[in-house]
Amino acid sequence: MVGLRDARLQAVIRRGIRSGLCEQHHETVEELVEEADDKLFTNVMYIKQHVLHSTLPGTMDTKYHLRPGPHNFKLT
Repeated sequence: MVGLRDARLQAVIRRGIRSGLCEQHHETVEELVEEADDKLFTNVMYIKQHVLHSTLPGTMDTKYHLRPGPHNFKLT
């Protein structure tokens, strides 16, 4: 089902390119969704007033000096 929906959305983008509404090298649907997902997660993490911020798990403190990860939330 997801593949069919992505194919339909990609067809809309191709139609927009052919008609001149979109630029020739437009992002794919997958790239657009990935970018929107990253932006949403970043906003939820760093904006304490965001409606979804309270749904994040608690943070964990490490005693090691490891390379920084994308977040410091407890994964269960």
